[in-house]
Amino acid sequence: DSALVVAKELAGSLQLIGYIKPDEVMDESAHSTYVNALKTSLKTTLPEYMVPSVLQVITQWPLTPNGKVDKKALPEPDSSVLQGAFVAPESATEHALAA
Repeated sequence: DSALVVAKELAGSLQLIGYIKPDEVMDESAHSTYVNALKTSLKTTLPEYMVPSVLQVITQWPLTPNGKVDKKALPEPDSSVLQGAFVAPESATEHALAA
């Protein structure tokens, strides 16, 4: 396995994006299991601010003509992954702030 973490602006703020290239080919369900296990492992070993917001599995590294990883050519992650589920305001203060 190989990995690369870059900082990109998503949803209006700078986020860490982790790109992972597994050694073996996986289907979609295996990707999900792999990413969840990796994220859990990272959360137990790294401080929260060092854990990427999004982990994206890729099959091939985009390379520059001189053989280095072309960070500008990495695919953009889906910013909807960063959005949580909507929670309606409950208290009077929350209603006032939401208005």
